[in-house]
Amino acid sequence: MTGGMALLTVPPEICAAICIEVDQSGLALLCRTSRLLLGEAQRILYHSVDLRGRGMDAVRSWTLTVTRRSHLAERVHALALQLPDISTLDTSDSVKIGRALRLCVNLKELRLLSEFAQYQRRVDGIHSWMMSECPFRLHNIEIDSESQNRWNAPFWKNQTEIRVLSMPYCRRLPAFFENQVPKVIALGLPLSVGSTRWQIPAASRDKAPQGFLPSGAIFSDPDDFEPPRGVGPP
Repeated sequence: MTGGMALLTVPPEICAAICIEVDQSGLALLCRTSRLLLGEAQRILYHSVDLRGRGMDAVRSWTLTVTRRSHLAERVHALALQLPDISTLDTSDSVKIGRALRLCVNLKELRLLSEFAQYQRRVDGIHSWMMSECPFRLHNIEIDSESQNRWNAPFWKNQTEIRVLSMPYCRRLPAFFENQVPKVIALGLPLSVGSTRWQIPAASRDKAPQGFLPSGAIFSDPDDFEPPRGVGPP
């Protein structure tokens, strides 16, 4: 058997073992240079997409890729976006981001992070229409703007599978909100918004995924919101 033929018969388990040891930049390189490892490299690279602090060029590149190759959008399981204030976000960028989000039909974890505006006030980085028609059903979501309740009413009506919810900077919850997220087992809210009816039963706390938010937490100060080192009391 020739060397070329041997490469073509490498078991997928070996390809997976190789790719799992490669960092993000290495995976991107494999996608461009290795036909053998392309499929596995793409699967890992697009499974969890973190664009925090990457700037709009990186966001544009990602939206273009998943829009042109919808099979890659379908592989996205976790996504973190950090966007500027919607007043400065170009309309064409908003349209492209919304289109890309609608293609991520299997998305389960979403972080929508905003930049700091003047006087360190958090701003909205996304329009309501960018989210309202998204078909995915999230399990975990973090939104760090102050007024997310203003834009997301149509969005929340479809998000009945949410288990972990972090809204550490929200000013108030919409009246309909409590009935829309019946499966929440871990919660992050400012103390001024949280109330006894939002306390998570102790029996549910061990089910909260590590690394997303402290289990059953209701925060008095958003600056205290840190990745957990273990499951503890609220």
